[in-house]
Order: sequence, then C-alpha cells, then structure tokens
Amino acid sequence: MNINEKLIELYNSNLSGLQAIHDKFDDQVDGPQMMYCWEENYKNAEIKILFIGQEPNTWIYESWAEIERPLERYKEFALATNKKNDETTFWKGVVQVNEILNRKPDNRLCFLWTNVSKYSTKEGGRVADKDFDFINENFNVLQSEINIIKPDVVIFFSGPDLDERITTQFEGKLIFEKIHDQIPSRQLAKIIHKNLPRDTYRVYHPSALQRQKKWNYLQLIINQIKDYNTLQILELFKTQMHEVAKELDLIIDKNSEFSGLINTGFYFYKQNWKYCSIGFEFEKGWASDFFYGICRKDMDTSIPENIVKQISSRNGDKDGETEFWPLWKWLQSEDRNWTYNTLDEIRKGETKQKIKNIVKEMMITFKDIDF
Repeated sequence: MNINEKLIELYNSNLSGLQAIHDKFDDQVDGPQMMYCWEENYKNAEIKILFIGQEPNTWIYESWAEIERPLERYKEFALATNKKNDETTFWKGVVQVNEILNRKPDNRLCFLWTNVSKYSTKEGGRVADKDFDFINENFNVLQSEINIIKPDVVIFFSGPDLDERITTQFEGKLIFEKIHDQIPSRQLAKIIHKNLPRDTYRVYHPSALQRQKKWNYLQLIINQIKDYNTLQILELFKTQMHEVAKELDLIIDKNSEFSGLINTGFYFYKQNWKYCSIGFEFEKGWASDFFYGICRKDMDTSIPENIVKQISSRNGDKDGETEFWPLWKWLQSEDRNWTYNTLDEIRKGETKQKIKNIVKEMMITFKDIDF
C-alpha cells in the first residue's frame, strides 16, 4: 500500500472513536484534521518534513464522524498554497524552513502538516484539557501517522504549553533536550523518543517567535538538521569581517558582536572619523531583518546636523533614518532577511565579498564628507 492508502486504513480503523467524539460534543468542536500526502513530491524531497502546529483553526466548522470530508478539506487547503493562507505567520515559518531544506521553490507540496490537537473549538480556539483528554482517548493517531509517513524531520511549532499533550500521544518517555547553552529547553528543544526521527524539535509557534524577536531559532534548528558547527562558522565570519577591515584600511569597533544569537552587529570606521561608522545590524537576531548604513560612532557622540544633511542628500534610495542611523537600508528589501542560507554563504566566502562591496561603495559615495 502507498502512504495515502495506509493513512486511510488508519483513519477508518478509528471511526468508532470519531463517532464517540461527535456524540459527546456534537458541533461544539471542529475537526478532525487528517492528512493527505502528495506522494511523488514528498518521496522526492531532499528532506521529508512534518510540521506540527497547535490545533486546526476554523477548519471544517463542525465535527465529522467519517473521513471523506476531512481528507477533502486537507486536499483543498493544499498546504496553504493560496495567497491568503500563505501570508499568515505560521505558514511563513513553514515555507521558509521547507525552502531552505528542500531547495526547489516549485515543489511546495513536498512536506506534510498536522496539529498536536486534531480538533479545535467551533470558534477555532484550543479545546480544554479535559476535552482534549477525551478526544485523545478516542482518536490518538499521531504516532501512527508518523510511523506511516516516515519523515526525516519533525518540527513541533507548538510551544512548551502543549508538551504534556504531545507526551500523551506517544508510548514511552519523551525527553525535551536543550540544543543551545543560552536558550532554555522551554523555548527550544530537541525531542528524543524511540518512534521519532533523530531530527525532532519543539519550538514556539511562529507568531510567538516573531512577537518575541526569536525568529532566528528557526536557523538554529536548521543548523542542527544540517549538522552545522555554528560557533565555528561564526568564528570564521568574525575573521572574515576583520579581513574586510584590514583590506579596506578600516577598524572594527570593539562593540561589534558576533554571537549569532541576538543583537548581532558590527561597525567599520577609520581612525580619523569623529562621528560616524559604517554599521551592519540584525534587528531580530542572526540572519533576520539585516540592515546597514551610516550610524553614530558611539551612543554618546551625536552626528552634527550639517553632516547628517550631507549623508541624507547622497543616497536617495535609503529605507529610513533615525537619530542614531541618519541613513539605513535593508540588505534585501523584499523580505528584509539577509538569507536563511547565511551559514553556507559564510563558508563559501560569499558573505565576506558581499559586505566588502557594500562598504567600498559607501566609502566612495561619502568620501568627501567629514565623518
């Protein structure tokens, strides 16, 4: 049997449980969510990924005690390939991770998606704990789904508050193990279980990642999957930036930070510059919202107004200006990200050349301004 035939067999074997859920809640719950696999795409993916959210949100608008309509709904939704759903924060995270690990943008239907809870409330919210327990007793299929689809990677975008709900769906002990010394396992963890692939992770829901400025956690997960030695690559990046400074006869400010976790920024200046530096910063962490421009040499030194005016008049395509950055510009204006393949770029030397070219161009543009 192929994947879809096995999934259908699994769901059919649980029809009595679906009926029990329907009888208890009638239409006060919305579901169930069942998966359909675009098998050719999935099997040909470089990395087969299963993304797991929290619960379906206004999914089928009622409770169903059969499998035809839930499967039809999953196929209609088609992994959020329509524009409206694609714009949500959850799907932004899913799509970005998939496009990095499976570098074929035209092969969108190559992963699978489900939720910790197969049901939500009728309004699209989270069912109460006692209701989840009843649903799970009657329709606990997540472990079996994973056994059937055999993903290489599983990513729970569920946050720590649902860890107990995850645990109850698997036989035996689950271990939530931290993967970064500076990040508690509550925020980002590797899940270890005998029936889960080696690369199984639990992290905040993408909306929480965005809200808390922790979007770079996705890069940390990708680093784990690709077996990147992050610290080694960041040290290489630091070396490359110092090489850029030396090659252009510049100094790197002592406050430059190369941790790759949060507040990463580095700043070039000449010895005789009194007020300004050429700066690069990641607004939300490594490889996220990367911008560059002219900034104050330090927070205690204001840039004279006449110099600010000269800077502003030299570059008409800037993206903004502030008191501390009289000129700044997104490195990639389309998505405001440097690129989620940043570590690959560093290893190949592409990042060094990119930044060197930017600094050279800015030095030419502003060469006669008294920085």
